[in-house]
Order: sequence, then C-alpha cells, then structure tokens
Amino acid sequence: DMFLRFYVVAANNSAGAKYGDFEPYVEELSGRGASAGAAAVPLTKRFKDPKCATKYGTDWVKSSRDPLLKGFPKKPKGKDPEKACFGRAPDSEKAYFNTFFARFMHEHMLFQLKLAPKSCGALKQMPRIDWDGSSTVPRETEWYAANRREVDTLVSHARDEGAGVASLAVINSAFLPLARSFVCNTRVAGYWPPGAVVWVTNDDTAVKALEEIPDSRVLEFENLKGAENGSEYKTAGYWQFMLSRTLLVRELLERDISVFLFDLDQTWTKSPWPYVRKLLEDPAKPVDFVGTRGWSKSGDGGEIQGNFLYLRPTTASRTMWRTISRLFEESYAQCCSNSTPGDYIGGIEQDQTLLSKVAVWSTRKGAFPVNFGMLERALFVDGKWYQTEAAAALKTWFDSVNAELSKPGGAGASNTSADVAGTLTAAGLAGSAEAAVESSAQMVLPVSIQNNWVVGIENKISRVKEYGHWFWSDDNGGRCDRRAVAIACEVENTTTLVDDGRW
Repeated sequence: DMFLRFYVVAANNSAGAKYGDFEPYVEELSGRGASAGAAAVPLTKRFKDPKCATKYGTDWVKSSRDPLLKGFPKKPKGKDPEKACFGRAPDSEKAYFNTFFARFMHEHMLFQLKLAPKSCGALKQMPRIDWDGSSTVPRETEWYAANRREVDTLVSHARDEGAGVASLAVINSAFLPLARSFVCNTRVAGYWPPGAVVWVTNDDTAVKALEEIPDSRVLEFENLKGAENGSEYKTAGYWQFMLSRTLLVRELLERDISVFLFDLDQTWTKSPWPYVRKLLEDPAKPVDFVGTRGWSKSGDGGEIQGNFLYLRPTTASRTMWRTISRLFEESYAQCCSNSTPGDYIGGIEQDQTLLSKVAVWSTRKGAFPVNFGMLERALFVDGKWYQTEAAAALKTWFDSVNAELSKPGGAGASNTSADVAGTLTAAGLAGSAEAAVESSAQMVLPVSIQNNWVVGIENKISRVKEYGHWFWSDDNGGRCDRRAVAIACEVENTTTLVDDGRW
C-alpha cells in the first residue's frame, strides 16, 4: 500500500484556464522531498500499474473525481470578491479547478490548505465544505432508477420535515414486535430519533402497522429486494435486505441528506443525543460519521456497528459509501445470485465489515480518510453486555422490582410511573436501574444496548424481557408499557408516562 501525494499541475498560468487544462498528478511519498514537477506521473497512467492499482485506491479516484468536478456548487449572484476568494471567479459559475482540488484535498483530510489569491490577501484556513446539494446532479444508478419515486419522496420529506436529516429503519413484518418495543422505549422516554423518522418496507402488513406510529412516515418501496424474506440472519434474503438498505443510504447521501441509520433490536436507557451532538458539533474535529464499535476478543475495538450510525453527507463519507455499496453488490452477486431467499449463506463481505475495513481497520483506509466519531464504548455496547456482571446486577434488581410490584396492593396493575415509584419507595427499592448496577457491580449502565449476539427474533425478545428491556404490552389490544419504561429508563419528561393511549 502506498501513501500518495496529489498535485494539480497547470498547463498554463491563465487564471481562466478550463478544467481540461489541468491534470491531477500523483507521486509516491518516498521521503526524498521531491517537488511537484519531479518524477510526477499522470494519475491515469499511474493506476494502470497493477502493483499500485489497489482495489480501494483505484476506486477512490474513479468514484470521486468526475462527480465532484461536475457537482461543485454554483456561485451566488453578484461579484462579491470575498466569495471569489473561496474558489469562484466573480463572473463565472464554475470554480477554478486548482482551487476546487485544494478544497477536495481538504475535505478528505489529507492535509490542511490555505488559499491566498492576490486579490484577497492572506486567508485563514479553509472551512470544511458542506454544501446543500442543490447544484449537484448525482449519477443515476440502476437501483435509483428502479426506486426513483420513493427515493425522491424520501429526500423531499427529509428536507421539508427533517431539516435535511432522515432517521431510517428498513423493516419487514417479522420485525414489527421489535419495532413496537423500540418506539415505546424512545417515544415514552423522550429519545425520539432526529429529523424525519421514516420506516422503509415493501411489506403490506408492515405498512398498515407502522402507519399507526405517530411522528413518523412509512414509505413502501415496491422494488425493495429482500424485505419479504429478510428476517433470518445470514440467509440470502437477509443479505439482500441489508444490501437494499445500503444502496438506499447511498442515494440519500448523494442527495445531501444526513442519515441516522438504526436497527430495532436495541434498548436506550438514556438519551443518546447529547453524546452524538458532542461529536458532531466539536469544532476542533469535524466528523463525517458517528457510530459505535462492537465486542472483540482483543478488546481494542470490534466492527463498527450498523445498528446506530449517523452519516453526514460530506465528500469523504459519500466516497466511502459508494465503495461500500459497490463491494457489497459484488459480494452478494458472488454468494447469492443463484440462491433462493431462504438459503443459508453464512457470513459475507457486507456493509458492516466493509465499513469497518475502510474506516478503522484496513491499511488501505488512507484511501478513505474519513473522520469517525466513536461513541464511548462503555456506554454504547453490543449484545455481549448481557453476559457481564453489570447485566447480572441489573437482572437481580429487576427481579426484585417485579416481585414487589406483583404483591397484593402493589403497583403491578398500574401503568403510571407515580404508582410504581410509590410502591418501590415503600419497599426500599427506589432508585434507578443505573444506580442498582453501579452499586452492585461497580459498573456503569450503558446508554444504548444492541440486542445482537443472539439469533432469531423470538430469542431476542426472550432475552430483553429477562432484563426489563421490553416495552410493549399485548394487553388491551396492544399498547406501550409505560411502567416498564419508567423502571428501566431515565425519562426526559414524566408527563409521557401518564397512560394516554396506545403510544
């Protein structure tokens, strides 16, 4: 793997030179301090050499150069010289290519650059680019062509109702029980995801059920693949389902939509949003995406988890996600093109493993210099947590609470927090789940717990019920179990705990 230094070499010094007058050049960093003109080799020739045409390196060039050149935003009206300093000629709608390429390099965090055109004087370090996508024209992919109407509707909804943010779950009817519990967890406790919350499915049964959920929208993708048979882990249908989700995220990022991608098999005991915002809003280290990492034998960080992923549509994250999508498509074609949805396939190269490789593991990750904002591992955990001493302490406390609530005259029949709190105080069991874990196990209660490392939806449900992390009751036609939320979670606004209907 090589580390590459890029140059833009002008064919002439004319300030009005066209794009065709410039050619990106690349040079190996050999430590010899070679200049831009010395031993520089045209990019297109360099990557014909099989020794350095690595899969990731080649993709970085192919997937970035043309779309970015065509998609750079047009200049505002008028001849503001200060705006011209940042890459636009006062009388042109196009940025000079050398200035644009400098921005491109900065956006990829390859190095920091300063621009100082003679007409503007010395400028401070360039800000990160995050334009609104209004002048970009994403390449029309085959997947987009098959789902054009639905994607365009989702993008418009995210812009109009979510300020450019879509919180997204791709779901079929098999996952409806998990969806109901997650909705009760996050709505009652006050942790509802940001922006426009959208459920994506092609399952008529799921559509009817999800339409009942307030503050969200259901979009039925008629051509969504895998949603009918995607519930059994590691089957061909499951991988097709995950591939559909990955390709949808690509289309949203390309259209300048920030995406919060979440799974439904998780519990939030506190609001995760202060932790996410802290990373997203840190001016000292702008991030391209925020996420969690799972368990690993070494303890130094497992895969980036796909259940809790906030992606900003920066140049770096778009470039990375294009490659993840392409490699996942290739992997799926190799493993499953001749399989039926129910066939067990096993593990394949897919969005989660590919994301981890290009962002945090691979020696080739320099081709995707994204800034990953990792949420604190002790607070954002995967399903291995249920095997810890902290989980055992939580279960002991929860069993004690249930025993007290089940006594005659207890709050077992009530669905309000006031009755539950009074009963627990009288029994000497008052105190949050967090306090119980800290006092018994000397460990913190996580903010978010993913319910993975167990296979099968019924097995997932059985496990979380043991630990007080199931928030849906089938009583009275089905409704949120507000009492369970009051016991397990730090509630933002206790008025939501008063029983006021199904949700």
